[in-house]
Amino acid sequence: MEPLHGVDRAAPRRAGLPRALARRARAAIRHPGVPRDPRPGRLAAPAGRRRRNRRAARRGGPQRLARRHHAAPRAHRRRGAAVAGRAPRAPRQPCGQPLLVDALARHRSLPGWQATMRDAILDVERVRPFLRGLCDPGGPPERLSVDRVTVDDGGPLRVLYEAATSRRVSLIAAERVAPEEGPELEERINQRCRTSVSGCAQPAAYAPALGFLFLVFPADPCLASLPTAADGLSMSPVLDALLGPRHAGRRVCAVDVEAVRYKPGRQCVLRYDVTWAGGLTETLFGKVAEQARFERAREALGRLGAVGDELLFRLPTSLGTVPSLCIELFAPMHGLALSDRSEADDFLDLCTRAGDALHELHDLPVALPSERDLATQLTRLTDAALTLTWFLPARAERIETLRRALRAGLETAAPARMRPIHGDFHMDNVLVSGTRLGLVDLEDATMGDPADDVGWAWAQLTWLAIKAGSRTSALQAGRRALLSAYLARTDMETAARVPLHAALACFLFAARCLCHFRRPARHAQAEALLAVCEALLEQGPPAIEVMSGVQ
Repeated sequence: MEPLHGVDRAAPRRAGLPRALARRARAAIRHPGVPRDPRPGRLAAPAGRRRRNRRAARRGGPQRLARRHHAAPRAHRRRGAAVAGRAPRAPRQPCGQPLLVDALARHRSLPGWQATMRDAILDVERVRPFLRGLCDPGGPPERLSVDRVTVDDGGPLRVLYEAATSRRVSLIAAERVAPEEGPELEERINQRCRTSVSGCAQPAAYAPALGFLFLVFPADPCLASLPTAADGLSMSPVLDALLGPRHAGRRVCAVDVEAVRYKPGRQCVLRYDVTWAGGLTETLFGKVAEQARFERAREALGRLGAVGDELLFRLPTSLGTVPSLCIELFAPMHGLALSDRSEADDFLDLCTRAGDALHELHDLPVALPSERDLATQLTRLTDAALTLTWFLPARAERIETLRRALRAGLETAAPARMRPIHGDFHMDNVLVSGTRLGLVDLEDATMGDPADDVGWAWAQLTWLAIKAGSRTSALQAGRRALLSAYLARTDMETAARVPLHAALACFLFAARCLCHFRRPARHAQAEALLAVCEALLEQGPPAIEVMSGVQ
C-alpha cells in the first residue's frame, strides 16, 4: 500500500511543515498518553553536533557547557532580533503537544491535505488492496464503487462501498475509528459475526494506515441485531412466533432475505419472502434500527395509527415488533412513488391532494414522543455546512455566508406551534395506488414546525426539476400545486415561515446530493440548490408568492 503511506509522507513536505515535526504531531494525536519528548517541537540535533557536544562535555564538564549557553550576547545582531522599521517578532510559544496539534490542524486545513486525505479513502484503487480476502478469499473485489459518504469536521466518517467478486456482490461499510480502538473492535466483531457473514474470510478488518474499520454487511457495531435479522434461518422461528397465529398455525418453511436500503450505523430495511407450509408465500418488510431510533419510531407510528384512520394518507400497517432485535415488521404498501409520476396526466391533481393530506397530518390531535426544536435544526444546519465545505472547498466562503443567514433566520423567527410532522416528507415517500395516497418512512415523525415538512417537499421537487433538465415544467407545476393546496388551508404565520424552511431544505439537500457518489452531475446539482437557497433568503417571506405561483 505504498500510495496510502505516501499520503502521510508527502503532505507535510508539500505544505512546508518539517517532516519530523509532522511525524511527532501525528504520533501525539494517534497515541495520546504515551510518554514523549517534553519538547516535541525541537528537532533532533545532527549527529555531528551531538558528537561535538559530547566531546566538549568531557573536556569542560557540564559547567563549561552551562557557561557557553549563558554567555553574554554578541555585538552583532542575532536571528530574530529587532530591526529598525520592522515590528519586533512575537515571543516564541513553549513547544509542546497543544502547539503541535494546532500546527497539524492548520496543516490539515490546507486544500492539499484535504484533497489527499479525501482521495485516500474515496479512491477505490487505494482501498481495494485492503479488501483482499475480506469479501472473497480468492482476492480483492473485481468491481468496487463508492455509494455514499458521511463526513464531519474531521473528513469522511463513514463510507459505503459496493464490492463485486466472481461469487457475490457485497456491501462494505468503512467507519473511522481511533487507532487504540480499531484492533479491539475488529476482534470483537469478528468473534460475534463470523458465522453470520457467509462467503467472506472475516466480517471486520481494521486498516491502520487509513484509520478506518471495514465491515462486510450485515456486520455493524451500531446495529448489533442486524446479522440475526439478515439471516433467513435465524428469522424463521421469529416469524413463526410472530406471524404464525395469522396463518392458522402454519409453520415457516423458508425465508429469503434481501437488503432494500442500508444506512450504516442508523437503520436497514430488509425484504422477507416467506414460504409457509403448504406452499403459501408472503412478502413483508422489516426495519432494523439502533435502540433509541427503534423505540421512538415504534411509539410514533403507534400513536399516528391510532388516530389516522380518516386521513387521506394510508399509513403503513405494522405486523409486530421484536424489541430484542430492534426490528419492526410491516405489510407491503403497494404503489408507485409520486415523484415517478411527473409525466402522468393526473400529476397536478395528485400533488394538490398530497398538499391537502399533509395539512390533515399536521392537524392530527396527537403528541409524538420527540421534538425537532431549534437546537436540532441548528445541528442539522452545521452538519450540512461541514459536508458542503468538505466537498466544495472553493465555495467555503459562500457556504459559510448561507449558514450564518439560515442560522440567523431560524433564531429570530417567531416560535412555531409544535404539531406532528413527518420529518422527511418528500415525493419519494408518497405512494400512489389507484386513487389512494400512501405515506411511508415515518421513523422520523416528530413534533415540529409544519413549515418544515412543506419546505422539505418544495425543495425536493426543486431538486427533481434540476435533475430533469429541460423536462422541468411538470415538476414545477406540481410544486406550485402542492404548495398552493397547503397554503389555502394553513394560517398566515406558518405560510410566512415556509420560504425560510424551503431555503434550509435546499441547503440540506445540496449536502445530501454530494454524499451520494453515484448521482451524475452531483456537484452541479448542489451548486444549483445553493443558488435557490440564496435566492429565497434574499427575497425573504415575500418569496412565498413566487413559490406558490401567485406571481
